[in-house]
Amino acid sequence: GCTACFGGAIVATLIIYVGAIGSAAIGAGVMATFSIGVAIPFLLSAYYISRMDSVLVFLASKARAISLVSMVLVIIFGVSFFPVGLYVLGLPHWIQWVGLADIGFLFAGIVMWRFRPPHTGDGPSPDPQE
Repeated sequence: GCTACFGGAIVATLIIYVGAIGSAAIGAGVMATFSIGVAIPFLLSAYYISRMDSVLVFLASKARAISLVSMVLVIIFGVSFFPVGLYVLGLPHWIQWVGLADIGFLFAGIVMWRFRPPHTGDGPSPDPQE
C-alpha cells in the first residue's frame, strides 16, 4: 500500500484532529480505527503470502511467455503513443515531457525485445535448489 508514502501525513493530521476535539475517548477511538485499518491489509498479506507458492511456481514456469507478452504490449503502447509524443514535443510547455514519456514507451519496448532472455527449454526449474 501507500502507508510509507503518506501514512505519516495521515497520522499527523489525525493527531491534530484528535487534539482539536479534546476528548481522550474519541481520540483513542479514532486512532484505534486508523490502526486497525492500516493493519488489516498487512495481516491479510501475511496470511495469503504462504499460499502463493503454487502461483509463483506456475508463473516461474511461464516466465518466458509472460516476458514476451509484456514486451509486445509495451511495443504496442509505444507505437500507438508515438504520434502523440511527436505532437506534444512541439508544444512550448512542460507537457513536452509527456511526449518524451510516450516516445520512451516505444524505446523501452524495443530495448526489452532486443535484450529478451534466451529460450532455454521449458522455462526455469520450479525448485531453486536444482
